[in-house]
Amino acid sequence: MFAALTIATVTALTSLTAPVAAPAETGCGQYVALTFDDGPSYYRPQTLRVLRDKRVHATFFDNGVRVDANPRLPAFQVAEGHVQLSHTYLHPFLPELPAAAVVKEVRRTEEALASAGAPLTFKGVRPPYTVADPPTRATLTSLGYSIFAREDGEWIYAEDWNPARTAAEIRDAILAGLRPGALIGLHDGPIDTPAGAATVAAVPQIIDGARALGYCFGVVGADGRVAPDEYTPSTRNVPRIGNPVPYLPLVYPGNVPGSYEFIRSPLSLKAGHFPAVFQAGGTGVFRATLGSLGREGADGSVQTVAVELPEGLALVKAAGQGWTCANDRCTRNDVLAPHKAYPPIDFTVSVAPGATGKLAATVNSQGHGGSWQSWDVEEVRVR
Repeated sequence: MFAALTIATVTALTSLTAPVAAPAETGCGQYVALTFDDGPSYYRPQTLRVLRDKRVHATFFDNGVRVDANPRLPAFQVAEGHVQLSHTYLHPFLPELPAAAVVKEVRRTEEALASAGAPLTFKGVRPPYTVADPPTRATLTSLGYSIFAREDGEWIYAEDWNPARTAAEIRDAILAGLRPGALIGLHDGPIDTPAGAATVAAVPQIIDGARALGYCFGVVGADGRVAPDEYTPSTRNVPRIGNPVPYLPLVYPGNVPGSYEFIRSPLSLKAGHFPAVFQAGGTGVFRATLGSLGREGADGSVQTVAVELPEGLALVKAAGQGWTCANDRCTRNDVLAPHKAYPPIDFTVSVAPGATGKLAATVNSQGHGGSWQSWDVEEVRVR
């Protein structure tokens, strides 16, 4: 019966005013699990209310930096019976981090969750961007963690981190990919995009649609499998967002919802230039210096500094002591002590013969797996 239902039928069912009744989730023949990354986000209270209304537990892979900002939400999640796991502290690309930095990322998240009264349900981590290379895996498994990367389970995605995706597109992508044991990967407020509203709108439709297709909802275990589960909702109030939600620099344009703040890098990038005035038809240099702002320096993760040039300027070469440079970007991965700076990078440029007026170059840096970002704009007069 259920196998004969189509996505069109499910869409019709989920458009009804009355939701599909939540069945007893035990004794079902095929289970799937809802998971959410990057929280607690601005939209997390809405997600929690939907899940309670639908009597579905979820697995939350949360970022420690957002847990510290709004600790009442993970505390509620655990008290309500949801599965609380880790998505690292700052959402870095782990393969760019040395082992010690990977350890710090998960330890800081453990501490944030414990402090919030929401200890890990078990030692489980979802690597940001779903990537864990062999060295990262070795580090995480040595700490006793189960890893939930893309290749570690029956994941279904709807690219809901893209703010252009609609609720209908998210719903249809998930329902079309359903299979027994699937882990549904969603983001109810990505840490680096303004998306989230469409995902929250899609969640009740996904739940109703999956149930109409004969699926039941379970929870994720340490072995990566979906286990049967029942949700008896409480009457406690879902906490509100009380403090600004941390964000990394956005990779998609758009308006971030609610009160927010951008995560500051402990490293600062400063730009200068010489000579004071560039000559049309000649050359000049933009100098970029990456240094520590205070008590924290670079931790041995890959640091990248790049330059963006306006029309009228063209890169000739990039060079700096200890830096490996290729085209418009330079990298290194050695430790930097607090209150210190790396040797500067000189980006030598040629000036077009017809250039005149003021031109601006932008230098930007990324480190700690992309979660440390800074930039500076340097303007030069050309004659």
